[in-house]
This record gives sequence, structure tokens and C-alpha cells, in this order.
Amino acid sequence: MIPDHHPLGLQAQLREQQAALTRRARRLHVGNLPPGMTIDALKELFNTTMQAAQLVIDTEPCICTVSMAADSRFAFVEFRDELIAVTALQLDKVELAGRPLNIGRPAGYMPAPGIPMPTPLPPRAAPLPPNRLASILESVATFVEALAPLIPAPADAAAANASKGGRKAAAG
Repeated sequence: MIPDHHPLGLQAQLREQQAALTRRARRLHVGNLPPGMTIDALKELFNTTMQAAQLVIDTEPCICTVSMAADSRFAFVEFRDELIAVTALQLDKVELAGRPLNIGRPAGYMPAPGIPMPTPLPPRAAPLPPNRLASILESVATFVEALAPLIPAPADAAAANASKGGRKAAAG
């Protein structure tokens, strides 16, 4: 183990502190998820959609972690950096399984003091040609269709949750 006073130990501590400070800026709330949505499907949705729409400039996964509610109706998604999180806000109201996703900052979000928020990726100088836009939308639609069988039906999701020891929330 590297002692705390060693330069490498201090660098590791600094990185951890920096990650903790930026974590709030890298997290988004994603609500109105279709019944039975899984963590892996949500990660794949964001990664594929953001790459297909050219909202990221590389092929590295956009998502670090996903914390999903027990009923799978919403999740907190942590992106790998603040710029990607801010850019992902542009996907608010995109439809998944006929439901518009609600993508936004978590309730009570306050930017960290002294840390400027990045500006989302700028729009293209020229709009996408109609055939390119149609191609992107077709790719995303094909992906969503391929994703649908991976999302269990509500009854299947409840049974799977019960078999894992989960309990169904009381209606009301």
C-alpha cells in the first residue's frame, strides 16, 4: 500500500476527491422507464443511441454505473464525464417502447461550487442530410426493437423480482 504522504498516494486521493466532486454533475435521473427494463438494457440504450446520433466522439461506453429503482420505473445513470452527461440531456423525451423517457438532473441538484459546467456538444454547422438522419433514426428504431424482447413483460418482471427476494410495493 502506498502511504498517504507519498506523491502517488496524494495523486490517488486527489483523483478520488475530484471524482466525488464531479459525480453530481455526471449523474442523471431517467424516469418513465418501460416495465421490466434492465440495467444492461439501459446502458446499451444510452451507449448505442449516443453513438448513432454522434453525440459522443468515440466508441468508449458512456455509462459508468446505473442504480435502478426496485420497481424499474426510474434509474440514476452515472456517465463517464460531465460533458457526456450534459449532452445526454438532449435525449429527454426520446421514446422507448412507446413511452417518452424523462431525462434530467436529480431533484435538488446543485452544481458543485467553483466547477464550471461544460457546454453540450455544439450542433452541427449544417443540419444532417435527410438520408443520414433517416439512417440514424432507423438504426435507433432497429435497436429499440431488438431490445424489446430483452425486457420481460410486467408479470415476468414481478415474478423475477419475487424470486430474488424482492417485494412488490403497495399500491397507493
